[in-house]
Amino acid sequence: MTEGDNFEGNFCSTCLLIRPVRSKHCRYCDKCVRRFDHHCIWINKCIGSENHRLFISYLILLQVSAFVVITGCILYINDFCGGISFHNLACQPWVSYTLIMSINLFFWLSLLSFMQFYGIAQGLTANERINAHRYKHLNSGTFARNIFSQGCFQIYTIFL
Repeated sequence: MTEGDNFEGNFCSTCLLIRPVRSKHCRYCDKCVRRFDHHCIWINKCIGSENHRLFISYLILLQVSAFVVITGCILYINDFCGGISFHNLACQPWVSYTLIMSINLFFWLSLLSFMQFYGIAQGLTANERINAHRYKHLNSGTFARNIFSQGCFQIYTIFL
């Protein structure tokens, strides 16, 4: 099938399928994924066209949860330790530890959410952004151009 002159697709030798453009075989899941974004180690699944909306919702929910924990820790330290100061953080070490870890988590979740929304606005997956030099459909001249991009308003259509 792939030896003919008319073959212009990607062929997955593991799945024995002709893959559409923007799909990729995941080495962790051992299957082909349409519009492959990345393999998420948090949920142990590939993020692609079928579950990208759920992944974005998951990120937002984690961000909101981290913000609620940060707020709760600050209110607890303020009420039971006599205000927010560097010396009052030692009043409740586990609450202070939870506050520091939640701030760290919130920062990295915000960065990951920003990168996902930036990719959506560009019409690129994380895999395409990282490996743009490998894909013929992204290279046209001196800079990468996405032929699948529908403009920056595509960010609103992901939730439809």
